[in-house]
Amino acid sequence: MHDMLDRNKDGSVDTKEFVDGLYSLQIPGLMQKDFVMIFEAIDIDNNKYLSLNEFALYLEGAGKKRE
Repeated sequence: MHDMLDRNKDGSVDTKEFVDGLYSLQIPGLMQKDFVMIFEAIDIDNNKYLSLNEFALYLEGAGKKRE
């Protein structure tokens, strides 16, 4: 997922890449502003980029919460 969203292949996903990528999936009930809020929650160091590590930590946490 991280690699798919990383359109310029620089190793990180910026806000625009994240929002545009997820918005293009047309998930019912979610709007662009929702994806911005999700991005901000995942961006642990608040540098406006998601590293692969931040992305993995988010997915790991989501999996644990689901259990």
